[in-house]
Amino acid sequence: MKHAILVVGLVVGLANAASAQITEVHTRCGENGSHFSLAAGTSVFNYEATICGATVGYVATLEVFHNGTLKHVSAQVVLFPPPGYLFASAVNMGSWGLTPGDQVTFRLKVVRLGSTQILAGHLMTGDVTPAEPGPKTE
Repeated sequence: MKHAILVVGLVVGLANAASAQITEVHTRCGENGSHFSLAAGTSVFNYEATICGATVGYVATLEVFHNGTLKHVSAQVVLFPPPGYLFASAVNMGSWGLTPGDQVTFRLKVVRLGSTQILAGHLMTGDVTPAEPGPKTE
């Protein structure tokens, strides 16, 4: 009987550890909730994020908002997650008319495949600044 109780305890403990896994998202522009400068002349922004820690299949969805209006959506399905998955999406901003003072918000959600369980999320905001001056010509 003691052996059965010990086995049940181990199984429950392992199940709790598995369900408490931590899936993380890392970007080159900063941590969750951060702000970075985005030049008004940006025509294409190459969004990249590394998703780590997932042990189940998932769907990673990037939503990009310009001043609160949804402008871009990109989704990728990962059936067998590697230790670190690179999510990459080229966001074409050329027709958005970015001007200094605008905000571009990037929201990445990682949702367990076949469910609504959110495994991770990452939000960052690009504060639009004046366009970089071109090279000087003499």
